[in-house]
Amino acid sequence: MAVLGSQSSFTAWLPPGPYLVLEYKDFEGPYVGRDPLPGAEYVSPLLVHAADDAGAVRPCPSATVTAVDTARGPRFVLEGRIRRDRPLRYVNAMRGQVDELAVYPLTDDSVTEADIQRFFQDTRHTPKPFDLAAQLGTPPLSPGRSAVIGMPLDQGRYALTSWVAGMKDAQHLSAHGQVLIVTVP
Repeated sequence: MAVLGSQSSFTAWLPPGPYLVLEYKDFEGPYVGRDPLPGAEYVSPLLVHAADDAGAVRPCPSATVTAVDTARGPRFVLEGRIRRDRPLRYVNAMRGQVDELAVYPLTDDSVTEADIQRFFQDTRHTPKPFDLAAQLGTPPLSPGRSAVIGMPLDQGRYALTSWVAGMKDAQHLSAHGQVLIVTVP
């Protein structure tokens, strides 16, 4: 996911085989996704062939953010330091739960992780803790999957969140505490 007008990159290493690419925003109604005509495909086939890795350079992330299950609920764990000039690796290590990494710049230094969790518990809350139109991050990933992403980050504070609904109660995972504030130097 990227903000309109910005460039982001996404790298996923897939074993050879057939896949289906789901354009999930298309399911969120008009004005969000492509809003395809009746009968148009929301799912596109993708066939991954064996690659010749000779000479291929894999991105070198500066940090890894891992989504994990804890006794207190879903959480993000950061290893390393997120940098402006380096990609970030995201790992979904949750059991049986699709998840995403949604990243928002924080312009208000007083915003806390608790403030953001309260927002996700009731998204009608105002003022919003961040600009909803400034979202960067990954698409939802299945358990056990990872991706390396490059995002156009500036120096400052960022909220790491998830809009994905939990399999147990259909509440946003960030409503259960999957929120992490980081500072990019």
